[in-house]
Amino acid sequence: MKRRTWITGILLVLAVSIVAVTWLPRCMVSIHQQNVSLELIQWREEHGVVTTWREAGQTAGMLEYIQNYYVPSGGYRGTRGSEQRLEEERAKTSKAFVAGLQRFTGEDFGTDSEQWREYVRAHKNDEPRESASAP
Repeated sequence: MKRRTWITGILLVLAVSIVAVTWLPRCMVSIHQQNVSLELIQWREEHGVVTTWREAGQTAGMLEYIQNYYVPSGGYRGTRGSEQRLEEERAKTSKAFVAGLQRFTGEDFGTDSEQWREYVRAHKNDEPRESASAP
């Protein structure tokens, strides 16, 4: 009887350990991905409107940053839902950054952050200008 109890206890500990090792990290990453999604929303609001060359430079830099910021991959996997939301927010934020840069500069380099940074560097000393979307 003691042997059976001992074996049952070992199997139970083993099962809990397996679940903890596989499920817990994914759960923790999912929580982190939800927080990153919220941060992307804040950045979209903060950098999606460009009114100065300085802001254009910041937005171009942020565009590059979010393209590589906590992208789901090998050691960073959450639930399907948290990863999907993260990628949706990344796409919306990228789109908002590009739209802000386009309105301000009148140019369109899509999501190519390097081109945006080069363009802003070349024009950062230009006269202050009103956004192209201004009435």
